[in-house]
Amino acid sequence: MKYKYLLGLLFSVLLFNPDLTNAQDEFLLSTVKDVLGYYNSGGFDAEINDITDHYISVLSGISVTPGKSAIVFDLDETLLSNIKLYERNTPWYDTTWANWVKGLNSFAMPTKRIYDYVKEKGFVIILITGSPDTLEEYIKENLKRNGYDGYDTLICRPPQFYTTTALEYKSHFRKQFTDNGLVIEANCGDQYSDMGGGNSGIFLRIPNYIYYIK
Repeated sequence: MKYKYLLGLLFSVLLFNPDLTNAQDEFLLSTVKDVLGYYNSGGFDAEINDITDHYISVLSGISVTPGKSAIVFDLDETLLSNIKLYERNTPWYDTTWANWVKGLNSFAMPTKRIYDYVKEKGFVIILITGSPDTLEEYIKENLKRNGYDGYDTLICRPPQFYTTTALEYKSHFRKQFTDNGLVIEANCGDQYSDMGGGNSGIFLRIPNYIYYIK
């Protein structure tokens, strides 16, 4: 998690780094209180539901070739919310994320409707998470608990990518899939690094007001 700016650093990230402020083009939430208030008021879920409706409409126009047409999803803050972890605003250590994942505390976001739609439509579903492969069994269990079944592939970050950027890691595996004959029609994620580097298809970006990853 080397490249993650956490909620506890939000003041310095948003107020003193104009590049990161502009990374979210929806609107500016300038304090921790603003962010938590927006998430807990129902405003964030309402925004995500509107975006989900739009993306489902976009995806409905794609003709699916069985076994070939693929959709890539990020997991955290794309399909699964971890807002309860960030609300704690506690110091972040290497074990913080691992303990959270092992606790199976994440919950499904409204974007699950996108997932359910593409599964029903017959897309190949590829999940690529930034979490390390040491947490794979817990990630699978949390997906199962939240109703995310029927995916074709789950990629957790292998050791050779522990120190690379998310963009380098995720684009590497997308290229592997396309080299093997899949057509990635769309890529759904909360970070531009989920999508950059080619072989992404349509960008289905989910807003994230908590952190930014390179």
